[in-house]
Amino acid sequence: MFYLFAVAAGLCNAVQSASNAALMRGLKNPFLVVFVSLFVSSVVSVAAGVVLRQIGTAQAAPGDVPWWAWFGGLFGAILLLTQPIVVPRLGIGPYIGLLVTASVIGSVLIDNFGALGVPQHVATLPRIAGAALMIVGVVLVAVF
Repeated sequence: MFYLFAVAAGLCNAVQSASNAALMRGLKNPFLVVFVSLFVSSVVSVAAGVVLRQIGTAQAAPGDVPWWAWFGGLFGAILLLTQPIVVPRLGIGPYIGLLVTASVIGSVLIDNFGALGVPQHVATLPRIAGAALMIVGVVLVAVF
């Protein structure tokens, strides 16, 4: 089931990239595009939280969360900012290919060292080979 959620998120990422590129064509301001995208995301998240009765519930106090964990939104904003800037120039295929490949390589490194509070998963030869094949795949998508 979780694999299906991940696949759905990947498909949403491709559609979001196209949507934000279209917004860029109309609004002609990447920061406004990010604002609109985050605003809609916030409204949908709050509405879903209300429907699922999850608004205002937390399992830990804010002080129990590592300081660096509060900056996840910063990285999300950077990711969103790249969509209206890069997608019109490269296309969705190369953009998503580069995004996913960089994510896989970064994830293998983070897993290998158990960084940022994730469980450690050693970068075995098959995992490294998988990351290398991602590079080959993105080159094929970008060049052809």
